[in-house]
Amino acid sequence: MPTPLRASVEAFMQGKTVYHDAADRPVIYAHDLAAWAHQVIHVSGLEYPVSLATVDLDTLRQAIAA
Repeated sequence: MPTPLRASVEAFMQGKTVYHDAADRPVIYAHDLAAWAHQVIHVSGLEYPVSLATVDLDTLRQAIAA
């Protein structure tokens, strides 16, 4: 999750079921991320434009590969 968006996702997830992986780390399922993205893009009018320069591609690749 890009750092500039983390607080927004955490606020969106408040009150929702929290899931954990085998190491007891919190995880977010794709359907929750899709619902958050829908809210950001369609409800708030894309209030969080993120420059690609702020996205850590290596961390993103590692998260996708995990």
